[in-house]
Amino acid sequence: MPDNPHHRSLIWAVFWIVSGIIAMQLIYPPARAVPTATINGQSEGWQHEVDLAAQITQLFDATSVEVALGDQAIAVPLASLGAEPQTAAMVAELTEYPFWQRYLPLSVFLQQATLESATVEYTNVVMQAQCHELAQELSYPATNATLDIRDGQLIATDDAPGRTVDGKALCQRIGATTIALGQTTTLAAPSSEVAPERTSADFAAVRAQAEAILARDVTLTYEEQRFIPSREERAGWLQIDQAAGGESILTLQRSAVKTYLKTINEDIGRAPGVTNVRVVNGVEVSRDTGTPGREIAYSAVIDRLQTMLDSDVSEFAVTLRDVPATITYNSRYTATEAGLAAYVNDAARDYNAQIMVRQLDGPGWEVGARQYESIPSASTYKLYVAMWLFDQMEQGKLDWNSPILGTTVSQCFDRMTIASTNACAREWLSQYGRENMNRYVRQRGFSAGTDFNSPIAVHTTAADLTNYMTRLERGELYGDQYRQRLYASLSSHPYRYAVPTGSSATEVYDKVGFLWDYTHDTAVVRHPRGTYVVTIMTKGQSYARIASITREIERIMYP
Repeated sequence: MPDNPHHRSLIWAVFWIVSGIIAMQLIYPPARAVPTATINGQSEGWQHEVDLAAQITQLFDATSVEVALGDQAIAVPLASLGAEPQTAAMVAELTEYPFWQRYLPLSVFLQQATLESATVEYTNVVMQAQCHELAQELSYPATNATLDIRDGQLIATDDAPGRTVDGKALCQRIGATTIALGQTTTLAAPSSEVAPERTSADFAAVRAQAEAILARDVTLTYEEQRFIPSREERAGWLQIDQAAGGESILTLQRSAVKTYLKTINEDIGRAPGVTNVRVVNGVEVSRDTGTPGREIAYSAVIDRLQTMLDSDVSEFAVTLRDVPATITYNSRYTATEAGLAAYVNDAARDYNAQIMVRQLDGPGWEVGARQYESIPSASTYKLYVAMWLFDQMEQGKLDWNSPILGTTVSQCFDRMTIASTNACAREWLSQYGRENMNRYVRQRGFSAGTDFNSPIAVHTTAADLTNYMTRLERGELYGDQYRQRLYASLSSHPYRYAVPTGSSATEVYDKVGFLWDYTHDTAVVRHPRGTYVVTIMTKGQSYARIASITREIERIMYP
């Protein structure tokens, strides 16, 4: 220590300043983003991991992949490719602050906490199916030579190669690509060239046949009316096909002929009327029958025209056929259990949904549609994990402070039920075993439709989720302290866009699920006019659709 008192004071000042900085770094909350944290360039320092998880989930929903081939490009949501966000891992990128680094002064400001790409896991079966669909959409066949009319002359169009996309290779490329979070990532589709089967030189013989056909007029007759298509119109009817032996032959393009016949139909046909059917609660109550119409018998007339390719016939009769009236259904649902059942059935059919509604008081209505179908549960399976966790705690095997994944059971529970991240739920399933979980939920009264061993994600049913929420509200699943803890999570998570948005109730406790193109919500709704449970599981729909269905359900139950 220097003798000079000023130097000693300076050293002590530096010591206490450095010690204070290190002390603050040592107590920096592990559940908070480090000060330098950014998501796509936007500062997120000090944000809580629950808020980070909600923001990452929102950005993941906006993340897409654009697959390009030549002038074609198809953009699809990343989730539809079987991707599941590893939210906990992405949150960790922003909150990770190793303990040993905390002893380095000012190291809290030197953490490289930047999140720009999505960390995901792909479900192989879903991904392969989607890649196959994308490959089919992007692939295009080779263009074969055809006959066409240009400036009144029949000529052969040029042939062009096609391209075939390899679905398996496409999956591999997507899996190896860094996906920008919240943005569209474009990649080139792996493809190979497909040669045309027919070139212009292949149909020199049939060109002469076509010229001969176009040299004579064709007349279509109906009663006293006569219709003569122009040479250009008739040339548009012709196309080159390939016979079984491989040679080129001249055929009639039926769709082009039908397009021409439709112009005649405007003169000689009669449009059908409209039959208005009124339906109440799914039952027809009245019908105003419209008048039938008349239109050209297209297939029969085109079959007759086909003969002009091999004969000198040039006049063809046009015949008509009856067309039934168009049917329009006007549905209405009464404020009865029958009305609610009819609406739920219609909504399940129209929106590819599984729905169940159960009133817990009042008249006790209970209706459902497709409620026993077992489908991917998305995050709703975490309700069953929570039930198992509470049982473990009641048996004294765990408590809220037990360690797991570098944190506590309490913090992990919030991550699972509020932030809806997957790491904690998967860890508990790994510890307990999926087959054991299946046996456990059966013992607790749930059906085989809830399956933790399903090869493509955990499965459950709308009926099982409705039974769970019913027993939760009635206090039949576990002790009240656990029930209230779960209710606190189900009323405070950031994904309140489905049932809570559609309901007019102020108390809604719901668990959403979102995975690939599945969107679900199951809820206890304490409506001013009665408490009920509703489960709506959808494929290819949105939270807004679930909110709309909820709104209509309440309109029928509580008019």
